[in-house]
Amino acid sequence: MVTKMSDVSLRLTLVGRTFSLTPLPRHLNAPCTADEECGCRATHRLLSRRTASVELLCDRHALAWSREQDSELPTEATGDA
Repeated sequence: MVTKMSDVSLRLTLVGRTFSLTPLPRHLNAPCTADEECGCRATHRLLSRRTASVELLCDRHALAWSREQDSELPTEATGDA
């Protein structure tokens, strides 16, 4: 498995009644858990209050998840904090 790393990451935060999607600290080096074959570094933590579960997502999977939830991305969410 080849690990793909990126120095630039999306700093996206979305919070709802049943979930929270928040950026991980930059120093954390954990793999994305959304797909076994992804191989990317996780940049976000998805906490589901509905299922009491936690997933670690890379930028691509965090954006895909937010689109699946019909969430609108605020313009400042794409800024590098």
